[in-house]
Amino acid sequence: MMDLNIHSSFSTGIKPVEEIINTSKSRNIDAISITDIFSTDSIGDIKEKGLQEEMPVIPGIEIPSREHLTGYGTDLTILGYGIPDDSKRLTELLDFVNHNRNARMADYYKSLQSKYTYLEDKDITIVDNHKYIDIKRLILESLKGLITEKQHQEIEKDMILNEFYTSRPNVETVIRIIKEAGGSPVLRYPSNIDVHSITLRLIIYHLKEYGLEGLLIRNDEIPYYEEIANRYGLERMIFNKIVSDEFKEKLLSKRIK
Repeated sequence: MMDLNIHSSFSTGIKPVEEIINTSKSRNIDAISITDIFSTDSIGDIKEKGLQEEMPVIPGIEIPSREHLTGYGTDLTILGYGIPDDSKRLTELLDFVNHNRNARMADYYKSLQSKYTYLEDKDITIVDNHKYIDIKRLILESLKGLITEKQHQEIEKDMILNEFYTSRPNVETVIRIIKEAGGSPVLRYPSNIDVHSITLRLIIYHLKEYGLEGLLIRNDEIPYYEEIANRYGLERMIFNKIVSDEFKEKLLSKRIK
């Protein structure tokens, strides 16, 4: 059994990498992939602490992206498996995206202060180190104990509605950069698109042309995506396993060493 889409405390997860690996071992997981959002910091952390000796870890990343093929600007999520942490173009992309997100975060919080008067004297220092910051969690934790539960819920709802904490690069660029770095780009189940729609098939057709290698799907979606995967020659991955032994060996060969 594998766990192929884990977030650590380097992005939106709560647990540090070492705890994730220890928990995975206790659950008899054979291999994992830590796919932090806009971050490859887990790879360096694993190497520095020698955690790759504890269990096989496939280096990964999750990159929220946007396609412009259909004219709708559909949000998609690309997972990159088997990526190195020293790819120049990938590092440049992450630096650019995270820098923009951090700047937008500071501006957004200023707008919150003008919208909610009880925040006027509650400043939050934003450190722009070009690293991923879980913006929503940072703001809410910083305000803990300073505002009421009702005010807390009000701000959280505002952030969710505005989706200010995401910055999405072009999906074509993301796939090409992952491929150039020697990784395998995989589309995570696009739950915002009707699985039976022509739009989904059009998007996947073009993503395959860019270099998409597989689909990560949920158990309840297997019957729907089976036909799509077969039609476009894509590998199928479920959260706890890789269907093809050949693709499984390919990704495991790129595990952190």
